[in-house]
Amino acid sequence: MSGVKSIVKNWKFIVYYILLIAAAVFAFPRIRAIMEPKIVIAGLEQAAYDNSLVTGELLAGDLCVTVNDVNSIEAPAPDGIYGAGVFDLNAGKVLFSYKLHDRLFPASTTKMMTALLAFEKGNLSEEITVGDDAVHFAADESVSSLKYGDVLSMEELIYGLMLPSGNDAAVVIADNISGSVTAFSDLMNEKSKEIYAVHSHFVNPNGLHDENHYTTVYDLYLILNACMKESGFSKVVNTKKYIAEIVDSSGVERDQDWGNSNFFISGKAQLPTEIHVIGGKTGTTGAAGNCLALYWEDSDNNPYITIVMGAYSKEYLYNYLATIMKATLTSKGINYEDVPVFPAVSQEVTQ
Repeated sequence: MSGVKSIVKNWKFIVYYILLIAAAVFAFPRIRAIMEPKIVIAGLEQAAYDNSLVTGELLAGDLCVTVNDVNSIEAPAPDGIYGAGVFDLNAGKVLFSYKLHDRLFPASTTKMMTALLAFEKGNLSEEITVGDDAVHFAADESVSSLKYGDVLSMEELIYGLMLPSGNDAAVVIADNISGSVTAFSDLMNEKSKEIYAVHSHFVNPNGLHDENHYTTVYDLYLILNACMKESGFSKVVNTKKYIAEIVDSSGVERDQDWGNSNFFISGKAQLPTEIHVIGGKTGTTGAAGNCLALYWEDSDNNPYITIVMGAYSKEYLYNYLATIMKATLTSKGINYEDVPVFPAVSQEVTQ
């Protein structure tokens, strides 16, 4: 009888250890996922990774990645903004970040995604007619002064979108590519997932405020990075002034002047000569604050993307951008002769 009891007792231990081992095997991947540093795009869902394998490597392998805020350039405290980031494209590193993955309103930085799709899906030489839904905007909204029945090319529309930040041009592009703003917004969201900007959601092509229209600093980096790979994008955003030749509804041609809303391109703000600004996109609404996503190079031709979102004024926006770009130069051992961002601050800067 004692032998039977001994066998039963031993089997209980065996079953116990089997269950213990099974539990450990089941839990290990979850424990490891918590404990190990993540070398993936911060916050991306696993579903986004499953489609990212090419020849055994992540497509995101050449992207700048960080989970937490970093400050390797010793940038000053980011007071007066909602978020910021400095991305070293050659090194694949985030040099500075502040609230990199927080949800923010993008304002007209949205138009980078619209431009990206215009280059990808549109025919640059196609002549397009402005519809009625593209000409109804409030007096204080940024437009490219298009009128119902105007005819201009897709290329000209992209200039009208990116230089004066035309909300009207954005709608015309959306209608041409997708048939409606709603359908185009769906396309924007599809493209966002494709380039890993999975924490963005768009409901319009221009960035007019909506609670369901949002992004992150990191996603804007991904979007601008994708834009710069499109032939023609850098030429557009680096243009100081553009004259479109528009034919109105009666067949009369007129010249429409568009200046670049980016002060670093227009010359209203200046930087050391060791910083060469290629371009980017501005954005301003009451909820978003003053925003700018910028692509630039140092004197050694190393490329960077620098983004500041939610600055309380335009003057502060450009001053803070200049400060962190200069800090980037210093961290790279590049000497520069400092210059004031606004030698004589104009009334326009503070509006």
